[in-house]
Amino acid sequence: MTAVGIIAEYNPFHNGHKYHLEKSLELTGADVAVAVMSGNFTQRGEPSCADKWTRAEMALKGGVDIVFELPFAYAVNSAEYFAKGAVRLLNGLGLIDFISFGSEEGCIERLSFTAGILADENAEFKSALKENLRTGISYPKARAKALSVFLDEKSAADDAQNDFLKSSNNILSIEYLKQLMRTNSAIKPITVKRTGGSNAEFLAQRLPDKIYTEQNKTNISSASAIRAALAENLNFTRIEPFVPESTIEILKSFDSDINLIFNKFYELVLYKIITSPPSAIAEILAVSEGIENRLIEAARMSSDMDTLVSSAVSKRYTETRMRRILAQLAIGLTKSDFEIIDGEGAMYGRVLGFSEKGALFLKEIKKSGKCKIPIITNVNKDRLEKETDRMLLSYDLIAADVYNLICGKVIYDYSDYVRMPYFQK
Repeated sequence: MTAVGIIAEYNPFHNGHKYHLEKSLELTGADVAVAVMSGNFTQRGEPSCADKWTRAEMALKGGVDIVFELPFAYAVNSAEYFAKGAVRLLNGLGLIDFISFGSEEGCIERLSFTAGILADENAEFKSALKENLRTGISYPKARAKALSVFLDEKSAADDAQNDFLKSSNNILSIEYLKQLMRTNSAIKPITVKRTGGSNAEFLAQRLPDKIYTEQNKTNISSASAIRAALAENLNFTRIEPFVPESTIEILKSFDSDINLIFNKFYELVLYKIITSPPSAIAEILAVSEGIENRLIEAARMSSDMDTLVSSAVSKRYTETRMRRILAQLAIGLTKSDFEIIDGEGAMYGRVLGFSEKGALFLKEIKKSGKCKIPIITNVNKDRLEKETDRMLLSYDLIAADVYNLICGKVIYDYSDYVRMPYFQK
């Protein structure tokens, strides 16, 4: 079977994801769609709107054939390491033919050219990056500025270059391509140009449903706008134009309030900050340059997660990075542990769900002799031989328990030791 890999969060699975999935299968001619999906916490450092098992079910009912979990240590990390972990997983499976990702750019050649500069660690680029960081700006801005200058010189880039480098999905696409290059991967990349807008204004409006057909020409919305609508306790009819019917049904049955999840997460994070010495916070993966002191001060003045984050951000520390720090702090991900995990190339394929076709593909992976990573369907039975793999998994297990805690669920009943992969008939 020909397989296409898709890296996603599906938070929740919506029409844009369905469009990307269908286009990916069409462009590659693949028989199987394999998703690598973040777990209970997202790359932005936020708890997901529904747990990983529920979102895997959404993906499978939306047409994906098998869903693997991207381990927490990589899922809640910078774009570079998010991509590194996902590509490592897909490479490790041994039978992935294509990787497909959405981008604002839509041109694989332009994305690949930029990725090549980063992958080769061009001396000119590295020098420009270093100079930009000395000005005190954030790493993403410093890198975009360095790349912009370099590309202007090397490729006669047009005025849209800055937008190209600031677009979040372009950034991730470049990182996927960079990792494919650095690993000499045989996986062939394709990109699907993102379509539609966020429709955030429409979702925020409490207007008759007919307004949708009159003012919004697309049924594709961003996941963030959909989550915002759910958080506002809007009627499910407000998001129905933008998500598959199966997603609506699953969201209705999911018994956790998105606002409760975020509020409880704030309380947990606040507790961790005020009970942890600065030295312990300084050991958290994304913490550097004494930001722990700023974070402690912000915690004592905050009233909710938004005020905590906004008070702690700085010229160098973006809001997204700050949210990742808080999620890493809640789970306890340290610099020293991640250095070992990443340095040793730890990875496994944790199965969250599969279809009948996915089950056949999973058997093919195991029998092929090409799979280089352990496959986990049951954490109670599938033993990991490498200590670094066990260390990586331990963070996934903690993240699951923490998520269940903030959702108000009995931890054991919903733990990763009890939950099994979802099977879509």
